[in-house]
Amino acid sequence: MAAHKPKPQHSSTIHDILHKPDQPSPAASDTQLRPPDPSDCSDLYDPATEDIQLLLLEFCRDLTSLRQDVTRAIFNLNQSLRQADVCLTTVEVTAMGHILDNADRTACIEKLERG
Repeated sequence: MAAHKPKPQHSSTIHDILHKPDQPSPAASDTQLRPPDPSDCSDLYDPATEDIQLLLLEFCRDLTSLRQDVTRAIFNLNQSLRQADVCLTTVEVTAMGHILDNADRTACIEKLERG
């Protein structure tokens, strides 16, 4: 028969910390909001929490910067594609211009410039 190990006894639980005997929980009729007293949470403070918050803030800044870089790259790509399309259209018009006479070439170019 295996011996049962006793459950580890914690010095305090979250409920104990939040509802200390010297600080009774607020009554239901107490609707007044008060700022928290820093001494109430002194035993809950973890220095790593501040480090985590700073890391999260830095991560959010990096994400924002990355989003701006991606947006800029997409904009530049769209600009390049438009320029490539204009160059291709110019080549097409030039090729057609060799087939068409001068009057038709001018009319074709004007039509393309107007959209």
